Formats: sequence, structure tokens, C-alpha cells
Amino acid sequence: MVQGARFCANCGIPLGAATPPAADAPVLTAESRKVITVLFADLVDSTRLTERLDPEEVRTVVGKFYKVVEHAVSRFEGTVANYLGDGVLAIFGLPVTHEDDPERAVRAGLAIREAIPVLNEHLEAAHGIQLGARVGINTGEVVAASGSTFDRDFLVSDAVTTAARLQQAVGAGAVVVGERTYRLTREVISYRALPALVVKGKGAPLAVWQAEAPLQRPDVRRVAAPLVGRHGELGLLRHLYERCREERLVHLATVLGQPGVGKSRLLREFLAEVRDDDPPPLVLRGRGSAFGGQIGYHVLIDVLRGQADIVDTDTTDAVRAKLARWLAGVLPDGAEQLDGLLLTFGVEGEQSSPEVTRRRLFDAWRNLLVRLAEPRPLILAVEDLHWVDDGALDLVEDVSTAEGVPLFIICLARPELLERRPRWGGGGRNATTLDLKPLRPKEARQLAAALSSQGISAEMHQTIAERAGGNPMFVEELVRMLLEGSTPGAAIPETVQAVITARIDRLSSQERRVLQAAAVIGSAFWPSAVAPLAGLSAEETEKTLMALIAKELVLARPRSTVAGEREFAFRQTLTRDVAYGLLPRMQRARAHAQAARWLETRFGERVEEVIEVLAEHLRLAGPDARAAGYLRRAAQKAYRLYAHADAVRLFDQALQSARRASLPPRELALTFLGRGEVHQLQGRYADALADFEQGLAAA
Repeated sequence: MVQGARFCANCGIPLGAATPPAADAPVLTAESRKVITVLFADLVDSTRLTERLDPEEVRTVVGKFYKVVEHAVSRFEGTVANYLGDGVLAIFGLPVTHEDDPERAVRAGLAIREAIPVLNEHLEAAHGIQLGARVGINTGEVVAASGSTFDRDFLVSDAVTTAARLQQAVGAGAVVVGERTYRLTREVISYRALPALVVKGKGAPLAVWQAEAPLQRPDVRRVAAPLVGRHGELGLLRHLYERCREERLVHLATVLGQPGVGKSRLLREFLAEVRDDDPPPLVLRGRGSAFGGQIGYHVLIDVLRGQADIVDTDTTDAVRAKLARWLAGVLPDGAEQLDGLLLTFGVEGEQSSPEVTRRRLFDAWRNLLVRLAEPRPLILAVEDLHWVDDGALDLVEDVSTAEGVPLFIICLARPELLERRPRWGGGGRNATTLDLKPLRPKEARQLAAALSSQGISAEMHQTIAERAGGNPMFVEELVRMLLEGSTPGAAIPETVQAVITARIDRLSSQERRVLQAAAVIGSAFWPSAVAPLAGLSAEETEKTLMALIAKELVLARPRSTVAGEREFAFRQTLTRDVAYGLLPRMQRARAHAQAARWLETRFGERVEEVIEVLAEHLRLAGPDARAAGYLRRAAQKAYRLYAHADAVRLFDQALQSARRASLPPRELALTFLGRGEVHQLQGRYADALADFEQGLAAA
């Protein structure tokens, strides 16, 4: 080796010391899971072409075919990714996602089909030949670096290989699409179903449709919004509340609706209306947690945090002191409720059976709410009830049976709640369920008109209303995208996911990374939690979050549960879901591991309060031995709180994690024993016996 040489003289490998990774290297990289639409255009019987023409002529002819494809693809804002002999591979959805990429791809395919006869007139005159071309289009998922247009991995992705196989099965002049592309474009493209294709490597025949022509419809535009079409529901809530107030009744009102249909907006309008009543109501608010499955009484912890200014760094003694101070300020004998309410945080003064603990907790909350409602009306508002654990659901129903005080309980939930609780509310006289349906067509048009005060013509309102399907959030997102510069001539997307993905794609790389890092943390997040995932300082992270607030993707909460820093949240849960879904699985695992470290550091001795979230982060981080231990602790907490279904689920996950991590038999034995005790309490004695036997065998 020559002294001072920078490269090995034999193999050429650099000899310099490897550069260590930066200390603040982001956990999340530029790679994302992206839904793209692939277009594969191919010449039919190109062998005959090479036999008849000189190689130079072949090159000229194929080059003209390339130009036709390039023009059609670029016209609809796709990107040519590669030239494969007599074929062209094009991508729609990279580097920038449009809300209607599948439609753009099909329109490009139809444009190629229409351009070939014109090209053939020139080729016949110049070379005495004509070309036949066919197009296959398929929509699927790939992993790509943000901003990239092509990667070698695309050649082996299912989206590409399926598109190629589709076009190989048809003749010249055909434009064929796969099932996902058809599903996303069937309202804007006319199709003819073809026989299913049996394709090598596929377990089942492929459904195939041949595109014929775009459907005739008005040009598209969009917009965002005031309260429209909800005055009837708002009036009903007001009527129920006034009846509660005047007749001193307890009433449970549940508003059910799909994501984005306007449940939270309806609640905000209702609270704004009653805020100035005389006397004004006391409002307690809590929200179910989307992250980590069902967390024991998290929604009640959320209520107490908001009222008593409890933050994560508070010690158990500080929690007790803050809660006691709040109780003293709102109730003359508030100290009597303290020990029972501390059970919400998992703080138990004296050991007792799960049944007794549960009853003490329920009595404490029932007494608290009844006492608070005695001097003036009380509104308990619970959002995202479908994510609330079974114990908290039982408690809400228990409180709703109280009498003699003006207590109005209003809950917002998705219809999934009724899958868990078909008889939610019990159908009694003190319970009302409002099914919040999509807006009617006229209302959706009114909403579009109200949102389109600038830049959108009146003839677009009908199109917006039809494509949004009556979902107010869809209308808002579609309008906002137009105002942010999206191409107005393309069709409105079929799903809100396409809308939100397109908005995320238009962010800067740093904004996108921060948004996705926040999605790993959960619906609510803090700069110090997001920063290490994004590879930024806390100050840079907060500055980026302010930019995301300006773009109406996140919001700042007025009160933070983490001492010393601001708390942020996603403006819409769907935005969080989409941002999280864009992360490759390996990045998700690393990010969840970092999030778990942050939780352990921030909560310290109070980690039991968020044990379920911590356990879920570790479980999603991969086969970590710690995940099994924390899941078992979370299961034991659920057992102590008498949340049997949650305890069984968490013990199940603990067993899975313990086996993946190859933990010692003792860990398995303890977990089997814990699950068996829950089964025994449930009266499932055969299951309990089986668990005890497996525990003995493992030990």
C-alpha cells in the first residue's frame, strides 16, 4: 500500500476513515411508501419491424413512438421512468402526487392510443410501415425517496410487473387497467370488462377492464368552509341541553358519523352557543386516544389534566397536590373525592380487589360529576369515543344513570363504536343518538359556494358537491388544494387519502419529515419528542410546526401536558393516519423505538400512567425483550382496573413479543399465569386452566 494514497492500488476502495454518522441524523429518511400508477406502453410485433427495416430506420421509428408516449405522459403530468427496448415505463405519482393520478394515467393511455393512427400516417409515407401499440396501467404501492422519479426497485415491484403483464395479454390498440385503477376511475372513464387473466406468479386470476373513453362531465374545481346543513342537529342538541338545564336531568347524547363528516365542528358550534347562557355551563372535555389501542381510562386522565393543569413531569405527589387544589376550588368538600379520582392515574392508596377498585373509581367520578352539576349545568364532552377503552365506556354509561342534576354528556364517535357496543346508551329516555349523515347535494353545493369566495367559478360547485360525496372535510380539502395551486382541470380524487397525500407531498422535505415524525408520536405531540425523529433541534422543530399550522395541517393546543414546551395536535386525525401510512415499515420500527425512549425519559416514575402507549411503541419497534415486559405490566394495570378485555388483549401481545424475543421460560410462565387469572375472573374456567397448565409447563 502506498503511503498517503487515498485509494487501494489493487481494488480501488477508498482508504480514508469512514465518516461517522451525524449525532442528529434523523430517524426518518426521505423514503416514503407511495401509491403510484404505472403506465406500460409497448409495441406489438416489434420483431417484424426489425426484420423489414434497416437498424437506423428502426431507431428512428421507435424514437418517434417514444416521442408520442412522452408527449401523452407529460401532458397529464406523469414522468417517463425508463425505456425498455420497444416499451416505455411511465409513473404517475412521483415525484409529486396528484389527487387523481390513476385518472391521469388512463387519460394518457387513451391519448397514446389516439395518437398512434396519426403517427402511422407519417410512418406509412416515410417507411412503408405501421405500428401497433398497447397500454397496461396498474395502481400499487412502492417505496421511493421523496422527489425521486425512478428507482431500480420499480422494475421488480408488483405495480410495474402487473402493468406489463396486463398489456402483454391484449392486442394492438387496447388500453387495459387493473382492479385498483378501475375502482379509482370508474366514475370518470368508460370501461368494458374483459375476461379475467391467469398470470404466471399470481395466485388468483387478475380482473381486467379495457378503457374506452373519458366520460363527459363538467370541468372540476373545489373549496373549504362555514357551518352548512347542520342547523337541525345543532338545534336538537340545544333543545336536549335546555331540557337538561330546566328540568335538572342527566342526558347522554351521542353523535355518530364517518371521519370528516363534521362531528367536531358540530360540537364546537354547540359549545359556542351555550357559552354565554345564564348561568354558563361548566364544560369538561376529554378525547379518546387513537394511538396504542385502548388505554385504561385515558379519556378521564385527559379531562383531569385539562382541569388541574397536570403535566407529564409531575411526580405522583405533584399530581395529588394539583388535583387536590383543583377539587378544593370547585367543591366545598372536594378532598373527599381525591383518593377515588387518583385511581384514574393508577395511584392506589390501599390494595384491594379489581372489583372494589373499579367500584371506587366509578363512584368517585359519579360523585364528582353530580356534585359539579348541582350549582350550575355541567357539560361533559368526549370526542373520539370509539377509541375509548371498555372501562371508560362503562363509566360513562354508569354516570348517565344519575338523577336530579343538569348534566349533559355529549359523545362523538365513528360508527365502529356500535360494533363494540351495539346497545350503547341502552335506548333509554335519557339517551339520544344522532347519526350525522353526509350533506345533501344542495347543502354540499352551498358549502362549496361559501368556501369559494375567491378563484373558483360558480359552475364548479356542482362538480365539487358530487365528487366530495357530501363529506364536509372532503369539500374543504378539495377547495384548499385548488387555492394552493393544484391543477384545476383534473378530476376530483375518489378518497380523502389521495387529497391528504397530495397535500403532504407538496410540503418541503423538512416539513414532511416533521409531520411524519409527529404521526409516530400520536395525535398529540411535542417538539422534544418529534425533534430526534426528524433530525432537528427542538427550536427548528417548533419553527417547522408553526409553518404546518399556517398550512392548516396541525394546530397548537392552548394548554400542554408536558412541562416547559408547547403541545401540538393534528388538525384532523385522518391527516395523521395518512402521514403515518407513508412511512416504510423499517422506519416506523426505528421511530417507535425512539418514541419509547422519549416516553421513558419524560415520564420517569410516572411511566405507569402511559404504560400502554409505551408498550405499544415498543411492540411496534420490533422483537424487543422490553416490549414483552411492558405489555405484561400494561395488562396487569388493566386487570387491576377490572378491564378484562383489555387485559386479555395485552397479555396476548405480551406472549407474542416474548416468543419473538426468545425470552426465558419464566417470562412466559408469568404471562400465562396473568392471563389465566383474568380468564378465571371472567368465568372462562377452561381457558384459565389451559393457561395455568401452559404456565407450569413453561416454568
